[in-house]
Amino acid sequence: MIKKLFLSALLVSSFLVISCGNDSTNPTNDGSGTTPAASEYKANGIADKYAAYGFKFFSMDGNTYTISIQNGGITGLQQNTLKADLTKSDIYSINAEGDTVTDIITDKYRVYLIYNSEYEGSIIFPADTIYYGSVNIVKSDGSKIEGIMYTDLPAGLKIPDGYKGTWEGTTSAGIKETVTIDDTFVKTSSSGNTSNIHSIPSSFFLYVDASKNCQVLGFHYSGTKMSLNDDGSLNFIFNRSQTKINPSIADGKVVGYKDASYRSSDIQFTALTKVK
Repeated sequence: MIKKLFLSALLVSSFLVISCGNDSTNPTNDGSGTTPAASEYKANGIADKYAAYGFKFFSMDGNTYTISIQNGGITGLQQNTLKADLTKSDIYSINAEGDTVTDIITDKYRVYLIYNSEYEGSIIFPADTIYYGSVNIVKSDGSKIEGIMYTDLPAGLKIPDGYKGTWEGTTSAGIKETVTIDDTFVKTSSSGNTSNIHSIPSSFFLYVDASKNCQVLGFHYSGTKMSLNDDGSLNFIFNRSQTKINPSIADGKVVGYKDASYRSSDIQFTALTKVK
């Protein structure tokens, strides 16, 4: 298992290329451009092979949930109080084992589109268990379930204790930057900017011993990573990039997919000092 996780860590950088690009917090696709299906989408449900992966759901709320894949459906997806149990009839694809969407993500992943009267979005499974899965589901009221699917990381691959605490620094413009790291979240903020507060689940981070840094797994906050300097200060690179794939609907049917991703440039917090 550890061998697989290390291989996964080395492969993360290849997916970061996907998540870097236009300096914008707006979607790269406004939703008007739909990629049509070469064949008809059907409610195939999730293939049984993915049940054997033994994945858990690491939610954006910082909690880890047990998921179950049976009879083409998936249960256990949750973020805060919102829960989504999907049946086979809610899960669409052209191919039974999910579809490759190589204009958005690499062929190492298979995409299922989610659509019913309440939810829209996608669930992405890796073709091999050395990679990780992704969930992006939006309810009709705007609430979301987002996160990654993976196995539990061994303690040696989680954020080391030396990173945990509150770190602060001041930019040349006099802006105070703060990064707080604990077992549940990695939170970033800048003084005077309440919109620039972000909480990333600590479970999204993988410690890579070879490069001595912690980097985010999955398609949320892609490119975010942190490392300790020799003098004990912290470097933190924050990136809001996210890969999202939504179904395109016509006459109540799934007819294709839309790229709802957004890309942003790195924001660097350098030489932060631990204050507690």
